[in-house]
Amino acid sequence: MFQIVPQWQAFAKIVGGGESTVDGAVTFQPFPYTNDIRVTINVTGLPPGKHAIHIHTYGDVSEGCKSTGGQFPNNFIGNIDTKEDGSISAAFRSAYLSLFGLNGIIGRSIVIHEKPIDLNTALNAEVFSSSLQAMTDALAYQTEENSVGPAIACGIISITSAAMATPQPLN
Repeated sequence: MFQIVPQWQAFAKIVGGGESTVDGAVTFQPFPYTNDIRVTINVTGLPPGKHAIHIHTYGDVSEGCKSTGGQFPNNFIGNIDTKEDGSISAAFRSAYLSLFGLNGIIGRSIVIHEKPIDLNTALNAEVFSSSLQAMTDALAYQTEENSVGPAIACGIISITSAAMATPQPLN
């Protein structure tokens, strides 16, 4: 006898502000039997070059990307490298993301910034700590967030209607 265990998938529709032509999507799929997340990014209309990409605290785009709040702790993604035509198509595995729980990304936003993260500075400032407890440098998130420039695109992360089901044996 088998029990159906949902294999959730999250999705964010990425758009730019104003008259921007940015358009695309980011999906988040948990790998079976691990805590890792497969992140797939397909976006067009971005300026060529490297850009920081973060999870932000609020899933609120009522004022564009400005209302997404600051970077949400413990959900490190890093930099993306956009091609000359303004597109990015990439997939990677992340051990730093979680869909649900205290550090869950569902209901938050994903934001692409104007400039890349300086990983050496950010990591030395303990920006990517492993818990929500007090950091030795409480301004590290704000300093790192300010160094990547304004948001150029964003989207709200939500559960998709295309949840996959994987049969699992009953215990």
